[in-house]
Amino acid sequence: MRIQLLAAAIVLALPGVDQSGGVTSVTATKGNRDVVYVFTVSGRNPCQGVSIDFGDGTSDQQTIRGLPVTFTHVYQREGDFQARATGCRARW
Repeated sequence: MRIQLLAAAIVLALPGVDQSGGVTSVTATKGNRDVVYVFTVSGRNPCQGVSIDFGDGTSDQQTIRGLPVTFTHVYQREGDFQARATGCRARW
């Protein structure tokens, strides 16, 4: 199965919100099978929550204590996908 990924970090700038923490990068590495990928989301702490859109119509979010954080995802079909991660101080 062929899967091509483009991983991107979305940095949000919200007026009036402390911007001391946030997502700055996301990387994808192939897991133990062709369809499994591990995404590592990095950035500045404090960060209390991260959300990731895997680009295939599915997403995940985690309440965290800090970055980096990892997500594991299994793609159900081959194709080109753009994964996007966002982070903010608010809890989900």
